[in-house]
Amino acid sequence: PMWGRNAFDAFIVVSGIIDEIVRSTQFDMPNVSSMRAVRACRLVRIVRILRVARAFHDLRIMVNGILMSIRSLLWASVLLGLMGFVFGICVMEFVSTELTSLEAKIDNAGSSVDPSVVDFKGDLEDQWGSLILTMYTLYQAISGGA
Repeated sequence: PMWGRNAFDAFIVVSGIIDEIVRSTQFDMPNVSSMRAVRACRLVRIVRILRVARAFHDLRIMVNGILMSIRSLLWASVLLGLMGFVFGICVMEFVSTELTSLEAKIDNAGSSVDPSVVDFKGDLEDQWGSLILTMYTLYQAISGGA
């Protein structure tokens, strides 16, 4: 049985090489239907792959489990995004209050503004200045940083 498979594989490979040589030389052979029959024999090789696939039963079960869990994973991601959105809005409320008080301090102090206050205000705006930035900063906080 093994030598038969090897002979069949060798026959398919040799016929493929002959087919490529005929195509590259642009030489018209009168009996091209025999080459079509050889191409049809290649389909038998694909059927052999299905026999091997039976050996991977455990792998098929794992892949099927992963594919079935994609829907749950999608809903978990949506829930995580909604939680990030809600917490982002809450944090934005606190940050906007802090930014308003910092702007009032800067306006009241005039030219004698402490540079650390201006830097702190810039840092707040850089990391918490919009809802997208807030959600991204919260994601960084729960995932371990940049």
